[in-house]
Formats: sequence, structure tokens, C-alpha cells
Amino acid sequence: MAHLLADLAVQRLGRRRIEDEAEWGGLAGGAWHDWYSPECPNWLFCLYLIAIMVRPAIAPESLFMSTQTIARGQSNENTADSFGVTPVNKVKRVHERGRYDRKTVYEILDAALVCHIAYVIDGRPYCTPTSFWREGDHLYWHGSSASRMIRTQGQGVPVCLTVTHLDALVMARSGFHHSVNYRAVMAFGTAHIIDDVEKKLTLMDRFIDRIYPGRSKLIRQPNKQEFKATTMMGMEIEHASGKIRDKHVADEEEDYAGVPAWSSLYPVTQVIGAPSECERQLPGLERPDDMTDFEPGARLDELMTKSYRRTFG
Repeated sequence: MAHLLADLAVQRLGRRRIEDEAEWGGLAGGAWHDWYSPECPNWLFCLYLIAIMVRPAIAPESLFMSTQTIARGQSNENTADSFGVTPVNKVKRVHERGRYDRKTVYEILDAALVCHIAYVIDGRPYCTPTSFWREGDHLYWHGSSASRMIRTQGQGVPVCLTVTHLDALVMARSGFHHSVNYRAVMAFGTAHIIDDVEKKLTLMDRFIDRIYPGRSKLIRQPNKQEFKATTMMGMEIEHASGKIRDKHVADEEEDYAGVPAWSSLYPVTQVIGAPSECERQLPGLERPDDMTDFEPGARLDELMTKSYRRTFG
């Protein structure tokens, strides 16, 4: 596990060869070069890597630095208005697209219905899609009590939750400049199970109301088996960043006149379709008035934002 954590961290910082291996004193008889050859800009991170090779008997969890520890040594702290820029959440590729203010990050999250949650089990990475929602600086999701995801995340493991909105296809005059317009967020934290019975029941209602405001009052409450089979998970957002591309074709200047390829931008939206009523609907039931936002053609991201604000303000 320790080697995997180091592997992920090295990849994030970037692999670069050490030009002068002598400055490392031939660490571990050349084992450093045989394993990885990164140039370490972070002395705490370097000490962590050295400890893994020199003291392999030490428990990995005693060596692993939490994301909070890395953040304290490297960058700004979180504030009421924004997330601190840390080695964990810093946008490096096309950094000008990065967003760290809570308003933008929360707007992207609240417009999404589905997220992907990444975590590690026995050295192997997994990524699970699921529905989720936000309350303040906490994110919540649910799953089957018997699922691998829930069993693992319930142990308090670090997770990365991501959402992406695809807004446009961009056709350029070179393959390199073909792109898409998007809004995306990566949020980092430690997952935990919601054990309190009353809070779990409340969250189960909010999960429904987040999508269909007020519907939890119209439907049957979960029975004993449904309650037992469902686990509610949550995490506090420790670090987060957004990334947005919202522009048209951006080619090299000489390609505009020199490449005779038709170029364009195609907007992409996900919309609500016409309802297909249940064949066993009770007689006389009509669509509730508060479902008027669910009109065919309504944009899903805008609808989710409205539903979120109606439920949570």
C-alpha cells in the first residue's frame, strides 16, 4: 500500500530524472534509481520515499502523509470563499482554467446528478459511479451495504470524487487542438459511514428531495430491510478544484489561413424527455404541480441546480 501511495504521489508531481545522483549519496546502493528517479521539490515527500526504502518494516499508515499534512507544508489554507491551492488539488495542465473559489466549485457540483468516486482496495484502483449531493462543505452518496465500494470506504479511506459536464465538441484544424468544452470538479476527502439512525433516515429523504423536491413526503418510508440494505456515506471536502473550458476553436495562427479544414463548435446538452407513466398507476392520479420544471427539453444541469436550491436554499 505504501508503495502504491508513493507511486500515485510521484505521478502527480511528475517524473523527472535526477541529473546528479551523487547528491543522494548512492541511496540504498542504487535502489533509488532502480525504483524511481523523480526530482523532489518537497522535502517532506522525499523523506517519505526514503523511509519506504530504508525502513520497509514500518507500518505504511505511520508513513503516509494525509492531504492535510501536505497542504500545511506547501500552500494556502482553505478559507470561507475558496479552497487553498495545494499539491493535491492544483490544476497544472492549462492552469488558467483552474477554479478554486467555492462558488464555482459548488455550482458545478450542484448541477450534477452523477459523480465518480475513486479509491484503492489492496493496491488496485477502483472508480465507482453513483448519485450524490452536497450540503455545505460535505458530500453524500449511498450504496448497497454489501457492495465492495461501501465496505472499503466505510473504513475511512481517502477518496477522490469527480463530476464532469460536457458542454461542447470543438473541431479544430489540427488534431492537437480538437477539444471539448466542459465544467469539472475534483474533490478530495475521507469517506465515512453515517451510523446515526435519525441522520441516516434524514439523508435518505434528502437524497430523494435533492432530485425531486418535496417527494419524500409523498412516498412510503423505507422498511426495515430497505433501511438495512442501504448505507449512507459522506465526506468533508478537504481539498477541491474546478476546471472549465468555455471557448471556441483555438488554432495556431498560421492554420487559420493555411489549413482548408471545416472547423466548428457543436454545443452538447443533456435534456429531459417526455414522461412515460407507470402502467399500474392508480386511477385519477396526475402529475404533481411541483414537477412542472420537468418539462421535455429542460436541461438536466439547470434542472438539478433548481432542484438543489429548492431543497437546500
